[in-house]
Amino acid sequence: MRMSQRLTLAICLLALAMLGREAMAQGPPPVMPPASMRPYPANSMYDFEYDKHYYRDGMWNRVSSNRGRRSIFNIDYLRARTRKPTGFLGNSSALSYKDMILPILEEDPYDLGDSGGGGGGQEQSVVDQFRGIPAAGVSGFNYYDPVQLQDTLTSPTGSGIRLQVGYFDPDDSGLVVEGFGQNTAETFDARDTLGPGRGEQKNTLLMLLRPPDFLLNDIGGAGSQFGQTGGGGGGGGDDDASTAQDFILQNNLLNLRGLPLDNGVRDVAGNVIGASSPFDLEFRVSTKSRTYGASVTWIMAPRYSTKKFMLRPTVGVRYMRIQESMRFYGQDSGLTYDNLEDLDEGFNGDVKLHSPPNGIDDDGDGITDNAGLVEESDSGGGGGGGADEEFRFVIYNDPSMYPLTSTLSNVSRSDLIGPEIGLRYDLGGEKFKLWGQTKLAVAANSERMRLKGNNIGIVTRQNNFNMPTPEDPQPNRFSDSDRHSHVSEIIEQSLFAEAPLFAHIPILRRSTILSEARFRFGYTVLFVGHVARPFGSIYWAGNPSEGLYPSIDTRRTSFWTENYSFSINWTY
Repeated sequence: MRMSQRLTLAICLLALAMLGREAMAQGPPPVMPPASMRPYPANSMYDFEYDKHYYRDGMWNRVSSNRGRRSIFNIDYLRARTRKPTGFLGNSSALSYKDMILPILEEDPYDLGDSGGGGGGQEQSVVDQFRGIPAAGVSGFNYYDPVQLQDTLTSPTGSGIRLQVGYFDPDDSGLVVEGFGQNTAETFDARDTLGPGRGEQKNTLLMLLRPPDFLLNDIGGAGSQFGQTGGGGGGGGDDDASTAQDFILQNNLLNLRGLPLDNGVRDVAGNVIGASSPFDLEFRVSTKSRTYGASVTWIMAPRYSTKKFMLRPTVGVRYMRIQESMRFYGQDSGLTYDNLEDLDEGFNGDVKLHSPPNGIDDDGDGITDNAGLVEESDSGGGGGGGADEEFRFVIYNDPSMYPLTSTLSNVSRSDLIGPEIGLRYDLGGEKFKLWGQTKLAVAANSERMRLKGNNIGIVTRQNNFNMPTPEDPQPNRFSDSDRHSHVSEIIEQSLFAEAPLFAHIPILRRSTILSEARFRFGYTVLFVGHVARPFGSIYWAGNPSEGLYPSIDTRRTSFWTENYSFSINWTY
């Protein structure tokens, strides 16, 4: 059967139209990019969550992990210690109390070398006992000795807290924000060095020293004296009010420490001679240190890494404040006391005579190391009867201003801020890890120092002080301040050990929070260079009536603090 030519043409045209419509519906064929621009590796739900390729030292390296970003939170309890104070408390160029007084005692009528009577007395030189024998290497007894801070104060100790928050990415880089604060303190109290029973009646003594009971009205005005005669064998005298008063004076006026001062006295060459101020009621020195700060640290991806070890550089910024204080508190009765053989002899207002502090009740009077009386075990007179010893307590100045309390406080503050670099190193795995950090910072240091106090002078000399008036009840107050800026270096070294200990303790591991926690023990030492500390930054001068007061003399040294830390930390 023949198909007409026209029909054939129509069928062909219809077929071409249908093919064209289909081609238009599919669009143009995709254009494939060159192989160098195609993405690699392809994303897949079956691949690692984190997958990184990098080129290093001629080799391609791959880091992959299904671990996402880890958030950390850590709380540390700190047991801290700071560097102990160092230096001399007082003016090192001034005479000590011993060097000031012993030449006076060597002169008549203070020469006490020949004591005892007809029965063959014992040679006992008080001066020699106090001075010692330097040529033979024999040191003398304490006689209001000055204080070397490093010998009397231990390193201040205390506690603190440290907080850490941050995160680590799958490539082990991360950001850590840290803040910490700690307080340390230490006190030296000269009364603590006394034997048992000494100084326990201070309140009664203060009552005796103040009007209207001033020494039970036995003495009253300036330059008055109270004398008492006691037997050589047992304190002697009747058991009456005066004897009780006498006992309180001998047992509670204490040989504590002295404070050497520049009181304006110079030798012909212009060098400081000065004098030492004795304190027979109280002598305390205390120090406090507050250290706190914050840091932001970026921990880079490992520069060296194995299965159990990582080495990562760190960069960041640190702020730190060091605030230290030194406080002195001294109190003196204003009395002078000796044991002259004749109460009519003159006296020196600076003299406070104590028996050598050997810790033995030599004369059996119930008082060990008396004030105002030299104990002599063999002071017998003819036939063994004890020879009487005469002693006296004298108020040399206006009793209305005594007991005299001297105070001084010096506070230093250093604010440091600057960039820091370091290294962090990790050893171990999830079950047990050792890690540490070494950081170095160069910081701008803004320092402030503030000094204040009252009644710093030679406490036995009223003419060293301005007399109180109703308009100015504290005329001997003083204050000083200073401020500087410079650069200080900061070095921090930390070592830590941590493990999931709570997960292995049957009772504690029942708690979800504790089972996911890790216990950490660590040690950190922080060193700061060129810091003004309050102990060595004082010029000790004291004669208010001449306008001489302690002032700030800035001296810089290094500061360090160390702490042991115990903490619980979580990683999510």
